[in-house]
Amino acid sequence: MCVIGNPPYNSGSCNQNDWIMKKMEDYKAGLNEQKINLNDDYMKFIRLAEFHVEKNDSGIIAMITNNSFLDGATQRVMRRHLRETFDAIHVLNLHGDIRNETATAASDENIFDITQGVSISIMWVVDGINRKALAPVRYFDLEGTREAKYNSIESLFIADNGFNVIDSREPSFRFIPEHRENLSAYEAGFRAVDLFQVYSSGVQSKRDKICVAESKERLASIIDDFKNLDEDRIRTKYALPSDGRDWTMSYAQKLVTL
Repeated sequence: MCVIGNPPYNSGSCNQNDWIMKKMEDYKAGLNEQKINLNDDYMKFIRLAEFHVEKNDSGIIAMITNNSFLDGATQRVMRRHLRETFDAIHVLNLHGDIRNETATAASDENIFDITQGVSISIMWVVDGINRKALAPVRYFDLEGTREAKYNSIESLFIADNGFNVIDSREPSFRFIPEHRENLSAYEAGFRAVDLFQVYSSGVQSKRDKICVAESKERLASIIDDFKNLDEDRIRTKYALPSDGRDWTMSYAQKLVTL
């Protein structure tokens, strides 16, 4: 069984049929989070591929995906589950997130014409799944121009050159190297959720262009547009993305008329 692909990246996925959502529960077990970010299509494709490997008791997955699952807080059980299924995991982090504000961001390009950084993951199991063992994770960073990344990818995987085993330990099981300086001091502290009796993940509009403004007059102008303009003109004027699970244009227009 071999599953290869470049699945869609869509955090507002509407693909929520009962079968895949039940399978995704394996990636949520014991998370105990207020907000669980596991609805992206690419994560569902990884789970689907893993299911086929599990069913055959052997196989390989090779996918290029959004790289947010490499160290996202709510993907930690997903990463552990993958390490329980496979014998080995190789990750080539191609970076390229244009929202990155690190010192190297200006010289780092995405291999696609997209905002989100990407990575290639290759995972395999040969002689049956051993749930008692966790697969080693080998990792390689590749930053720079798009052309340089294209030229390097094939030779890296063929030669297995430069992939180093990383310490992907609990509770995060990150698929990227961790900085361990002052880690013991950090872990000796307490969690913010243990300090506050009531807490949440905070307010996220996802559409700040229309939800946040520098003045009351600006917000009033936006509301007037939602009352008076048709949907296509609003989307064009404010460069709004397509509707998601929790926000639709028709419902927003209905709310401003109440």
